[in-house]
Amino acid sequence: MRLDEYSSGMRLDEYSSGMRLDEYSSGMQLDEYSSGMRLDEYSSGMRLDEYSSGMRLDEYSSGMRRDEYLSGMQLDEYLSGMRLDEYSSGMRRDKYLSGMRLDEYSSGMRRDEYSSGMRRDEYLSGMQLDEYLSGMRLDEYSSGMRRDEYLSGMQLDEYLSGMRLDEYSSGMRRDEYLSGMQLDEYSSGIRLDEYSPCRAFGGRDWSEGISRNSGRLPQVLSLCKGSLVVALEARDDHFGPECVASSRPES
Repeated sequence: MRLDEYSSGMRLDEYSSGMRLDEYSSGMQLDEYSSGMRLDEYSSGMRLDEYSSGMRLDEYSSGMRRDEYLSGMQLDEYLSGMRLDEYSSGMRRDKYLSGMRLDEYSSGMRRDEYSSGMRRDEYLSGMQLDEYLSGMRLDEYSSGMRRDEYLSGMQLDEYLSGMRLDEYSSGMRRDEYLSGMQLDEYSSGIRLDEYSPCRAFGGRDWSEGISRNSGRLPQVLSLCKGSLVVALEARDDHFGPECVASSRPES
């Protein structure tokens, strides 16, 4: 033991351990030195339990806590801003860095779904990414509307009326569909104002009787003195045998 070491107050066991004077003067305890802790580690403020856990100086200096280190968290994950609960959930760093929150990750949401702007309630409803990307809203999807129906331009109120895609695609309006008009009637060229009185007078069978044979359609229907008078005006000014007699007007 040298005189300067003895004069510093260093004990023989400290000197005998190989501890240098600058280590002793720094305030380093013998158990810290004996653990293998270096002076720069001790001087950084690192505690013996942190060092003994296997924590490196760069990890400690980054601000990483011992429980974060002991969880298996890597330094780059910690430096990304990832919290311990996020890391412990199994969340990958690239998902975290995408801006994905833990509740979104825990819902099973994929990163491309989250990155598209898809909300968690949309994802949890069972909505697929291609449906979301089509512009489909959650209320449209939740109603049972299919993507091909939505992409056809069909509105939610049209879908909810019970209108089928082939009816909508034919150009049939919702008021026509709701009147009870069938697609074959609409496709024949019959108008809603023609169809509705036909229904009132004799139902669909009557309508078919005058429109299915030669294609002649009732063009003028009027109410006269409380009785329905049917004036059939054929397109070629010819009245065929398929024409139906009108009811007699009341006297």
